[in-house]
Amino acid sequence: SKNVKGGSGMGKGGLEQQLGPEVLARLQQARAEKASVLREEQLQRRRDSTPRSQARPVEAILRLYRTAEDELPDLYRVLGLRGREGEAALKRAYRGLALLVHPDKNPHPDAQEAFDALQDAFATLAQPDLRSQYDLDLLRARKARRWSARKTVKTLRALWTNARSEWELVRRDLAQGPGKWMALRLREGGAALKASAARRWGAFGAWLRHLQRLSSPGDRLLLLHEALAPSLGPLLALAALHSLGP
Repeated sequence: SKNVKGGSGMGKGGLEQQLGPEVLARLQQARAEKASVLREEQLQRRRDSTPRSQARPVEAILRLYRTAEDELPDLYRVLGLRGREGEAALKRAYRGLALLVHPDKNPHPDAQEAFDALQDAFATLAQPDLRSQYDLDLLRARKARRWSARKTVKTLRALWTNARSEWELVRRDLAQGPGKWMALRLREGGAALKASAARRWGAFGAWLRHLQRLSSPGDRLLLLHEALAPSLGPLLALAALHSLGP
């Protein structure tokens, strides 16, 4: 039994030696990912089997409480409040929702998270000093969101104005007749094509002059070999060879 257990070389140490630490790490990661997927599937089946009357308050609380890392959750909305209620209304709201989402009474797999969110909201808003600080932070967050929304609207208006101006130019050209408009577009395209060709020809001329200045045949062949790269193309090299002569 000793040989079977430790002498076969397939223990933990032997397996590490045969597979290597990197392969073992990938295997462990794959097992962990598979286990995570299985757990999530089980949780989703539990969510789907929970009656809607019990799932609805859990989902509503978490939808309000879960926010991005740089955003502040509205704890008043988590408790179903508007923000001006007193201590008595705060306690009533908390107790009513806590009875609905308590994990001992609600079979939803996210009930514990929703209950924790309620506790966090109540603990923050029930203490006057914490509530005052939270109100200031919430006010700043709302102003930042409103500023971001105004900036977005301003950008969209600028884009709309530019698009409308472009359309007015096109409509004015089209009013002269489709033929004239097409001829104008072709002229613009021809001018752009001519400018692009001039830039390419200038680059080719500079490259050719550099090639002619090379005295060593090996350097010339090296430069011609580089010219066969996709950036320049084989046609460029052939033209250079033709211009150099025999």
